[in-house]
Amino acid sequence: MLYRLRPGVTIEDYKHWSLEVDQKITPFQPGVKSFHVYELSSSSSYQIAEEIEVENADHYPPKTEAMNRVVSEWEKYCDATSVVTLRGKQI
Repeated sequence: MLYRLRPGVTIEDYKHWSLEVDQKITPFQPGVKSFHVYELSSSSSYQIAEEIEVENADHYPPKTEAMNRVVSEWEKYCDATSVVTLRGKQI
């Protein structure tokens, strides 16, 4: 996933939330094989990239109480209209 932060949200605010909430919950959810978050430093119009490896993309995000918290709080920091989701398989 690629996305931008909401107007008024600083990268420091986002990093704090990501490290304290998102990265402590998401990697341990059912079906999630790996989860990595990157601050983009290129000239891209996106600020954040998430690399999420899941067992089945049709079942992501999982419907757990913890993941519901992540999704709800994510919307406070991130511009949902900017999300680009890329799906693929390693070759």
